[in-house]
Amino acid sequence: MSAEAIEEIKKIVAEKILELVRSSWSYAQIAKRTGLSKSTILRLSGVNHNPRASSVLTFSNVFSLFRFQPNSTRELMRILKNNINIKLRGTGRTLTRMRLESQSREQFDDSLCTPGITYALRIINSNEGHSLTLATISGVIAVLERETEQEVTLEDLGFQKLKEEQQV
Repeated sequence: MSAEAIEEIKKIVAEKILELVRSSWSYAQIAKRTGLSKSTILRLSGVNHNPRASSVLTFSNVFSLFRFQPNSTRELMRILKNNINIKLRGTGRTLTRMRLESQSREQFDDSLCTPGITYALRIINSNEGHSLTLATISGVIAVLERETEQEVTLEDLGFQKLKEEQQV
């Protein structure tokens, strides 16, 4: 689901840009309204682009694309971490414990580690405000889904879609 959740966010943003352009907005006007550069808006309009999470959050917040959404990349990662830990309740596992275990395994035998788990767990357990792209977040989620055997949804990322009639 991780790739689907991230792709859904990118698609909603790209569709809104297309809608605005069809309604006679220029890319420069959209950029001015959001505080993003014109080149960033052009890149956001293509779903094949790998934008920074902060650009997507800024755009979607300005145009109220979601009923609820994180206000920053740091908040998005905090929400994801909390929701994964909730899903892990009762399993005896936490993200912090998983990170410590993966670091320990890497010291003794790198082949015991799932590819990317140490990096993914370091990113999600970090309190730093990383400038992450959606592809990086998608990769982190994919590793977490594989390790925890839990699906990550749009809601787990802190997004709540508008009702269909509000998405005009």
